[in-house]
Amino acid sequence: MANIKYEIFQSRKRFNIVKWIKANRNKTYEDFKSFLNTKSVIAPSEEYFQKVLSSIEKKEQVESKSVEESRKETIPIDIELSIPEVKQELNDSLEEEKHKSRRRRRKKESDES
Repeated sequence: MANIKYEIFQSRKRFNIVKWIKANRNKTYEDFKSFLNTKSVIAPSEEYFQKVLSSIEKKEQVESKSVEESRKETIPIDIELSIPEVKQELNDSLEEEKHKSRRRRRKKESDES
């Protein structure tokens, strides 16, 4: 069976190399290449793999810095909440339902009786 190009495999199977690398942190280009060979896919260059790795590392560094900064920048906010009295309204509505009676419809007597 002929091998297909990586780009075609990526679009058809919705393969995401970033997710694959994150799921397999200790994987190398050789592992990636052997994975694609089992799927009959022509592997992209090692340069492509390294670019993806470096972009993931940069993104994680930026995220970790932003998390640290957000922890430092916590601003205390005073919020006052007022909860309306619902208990009395609920009791009133329950009492009204108790007093209501339901009318039953009389069954129509057939003409044969």
